[in-house]
Amino acid sequence: MAVFIHKDRANKKMQKRESVLLVENTCSRVFVEGTGVNDSIGIIFLNPTEIYLKKELRKGDWSDIGTSSGAAQRNFITGYVEKASALQLQYVIVFGCNHSEFDLVKQSDYKIFARNSSMHVIQHTVKNISYHAANIFNLSENQSVVINGFKMHSNSSVLIKTGENVQISLSDPTQKQTAVSFTYKNKNQTVNVTNAEGASFVFEYSHEESQWIWCVVGIVIGVIFVIGVVSFIIFKRKKVTVKSKNIKIKNGVKVGTEMFI
Repeated sequence: MAVFIHKDRANKKMQKRESVLLVENTCSRVFVEGTGVNDSIGIIFLNPTEIYLKKELRKGDWSDIGTSSGAAQRNFITGYVEKASALQLQYVIVFGCNHSEFDLVKQSDYKIFARNSSMHVIQHTVKNISYHAANIFNLSENQSVVINGFKMHSNSSVLIKTGENVQISLSDPTQKQTAVSFTYKNKNQTVNVTNAEGASFVFEYSHEESQWIWCVVGIVIGVIFVIGVVSFIIFKRKKVTVKSKNIKIKNGVKVGTEMFI
């Protein structure tokens, strides 16, 4: 197992504190290379973060955690952060990639969409597809939050994908609720999560409705434009005849001329 540290400042050095490796507050990326094909994990810190890495040898017997038996020992690396609030610690975990693939992941592709006492949302954009990954919490019965057109009414974990179609995947991470609900395009959707054990539920929507609306708007604008052009041409070609007559008051004095078409 190997750990690769990407630092923002080259002049900062890692310090060792007993068996703990201290990476000072310039760390932006960490890649932990596993022993298997898909065992590696990459972590991107959206803000430079001070982290600690601890390598330790753990020993035990398989009978402690399962039905099989036999002594086993492995080296483990534990990473942790000290004295960081939930609002300060912002990170993205990338699974199933090797070191070179992880280097291609751009930190600029990830943005903080929302960060408050009700939800944490990260936006990830790849070409013409955007993802919104959210954890929603602390919502009271009558509260709701809006994420990219979806009005969420329940505490939940949500992933919204917007591309050719719109897809939402949501679950109840607490596994204590009976239902989670949301509203999209003025339509309410309630999901029964009783005994779901944290399973995700996926819903997909097309853009056809909004495309039809813009199509109708375009047709109306086009018709108005054509009517305006035709009216202008007719008005320009129309021959206007102006007639006039003198106006006299009763005493015979001419006071002006009345003109009419």
